[in-house]
Amino acid sequence: NEIRDIRDYRAIEYMDLLCEKVKKTKHVVDATSIADIVVVEGRIPKNEHEIKNKIESNSFSKIYVSDDYTIGLIRMDFHQGAMAEEIYPDISSIIDSTPKPPGIKTSPNGEYSMEVSMKQTMQKDMASTSQASMFGILFVIIMLFRSIRYGLTSLSAIIFGVSWSFGLMGLMGIAITNMTSGAASMIMGIGIDFGIQITSRFRLELKKMGIGKAMGETVKTVAIPMGTTTIAALIGFQAMTMGELSILAEMGTMMSYGTFSCMIAALTIVPVALVWGEKIFNKGKK
Repeated sequence: NEIRDIRDYRAIEYMDLLCEKVKKTKHVVDATSIADIVVVEGRIPKNEHEIKNKIESNSFSKIYVSDDYTIGLIRMDFHQGAMAEEIYPDISSIIDSTPKPPGIKTSPNGEYSMEVSMKQTMQKDMASTSQASMFGILFVIIMLFRSIRYGLTSLSAIIFGVSWSFGLMGLMGIAITNMTSGAASMIMGIGIDFGIQITSRFRLELKKMGIGKAMGETVKTVAIPMGTTTIAALIGFQAMTMGELSILAEMGTMMSYGTFSCMIAALTIVPVALVWGEKIFNKGKK
């Protein structure tokens, strides 16, 4: 028969078994459940009436069971410094490998479980939004320049810029969290402007002079406006780090690194790619 009440001895035995297995993991200090309240002389009574009396007469039982006795809780204490990513797989593995009595549903819960679930959900969302941003930006700049070559060249500013910003954070010892990863889409939106400026100006200058002189004039013309824009953006993003919310501080740091990296990429990678592209294209044309 299915278990419909947590006061069923089979449910209590199941929770007690889970507690014993969980205690053997390296991150768990102790685990307790309603089984610790109803146990008599080292065993769990199978008399339903005796179990009910034990639960109802003990005020601490409400810590482990809901008022309608349909939900039971196992409380676990972890070692200091234990990470959710280390704890969650162990607990999930124990739950999956332990046979459940009929009618019982078990799942990890609490702060660590929520943290892992949120990270997994956010990682999927961040991956999809970053891809959507990348393809959307690529489509717009290809339509703007009416050229796949110039579109991809402009896009290299954010490809290298975002990669460098993550690398800088790693070198500085700053943790890359899901929230900072979410800033990648915003960095793309800001950084692509640098690539577009370089490419647009170069195409204009190329109509009046050769490839080398056109690129020299392009960099000389756009360097100061791009630098001014970057400084203004960095001031705004650094202001975010002055607040008490750590999430905003992390995002401000990531945006600062990302914007600066995109500007550097636009002044180094994009010009080289444009010059090479013109030389290869013109050679093929001739």
